[in-house]
Amino acid sequence: MATSKLPTPVAGTPRPEPFNSLARAAGHIGFLAVWSGAKGAAAPGGSPRALVKTFVAAEHFASNVRIREVKTGGLPAAEADYTVTDLAAGEIRPERALAVMTGHGGVVLHLGGLNAGEHKAMLPAFELAKKTLGRTS
Repeated sequence: MATSKLPTPVAGTPRPEPFNSLARAAGHIGFLAVWSGAKGAAAPGGSPRALVKTFVAAEHFASNVRIREVKTGGLPAAEADYTVTDLAAGEIRPERALAVMTGHGGVVLHLGGLNAGEHKAMLPAFELAKKTLGRTS
């Protein structure tokens, strides 16, 4: 999958290096974004767990973080469920991220939504992307 070389994502919260983003609408009010990088925790040879921890740490006001080791597309991965406090909207919303490492660096699939209801409605898009994730030549 191609990634953007923009310094900030197409949608969502701007992330510091080492992440670049490609985001697309997931059919609801929110986004399904693919972030990639090759520096820091995203450098080749790193671990999916370290990458997803770094990704979530860059989130403003993240809490209730749960990380689990999974496999997707034959690749070792780490998946995080967490909540983000949106001070402007005065609400707490769930988010999810899945990290894998490739020979070129790390990739994070991130699901964000407007609120808990939109997040739940968009979970099938996240699960489909997760299920179809795999190695390409």
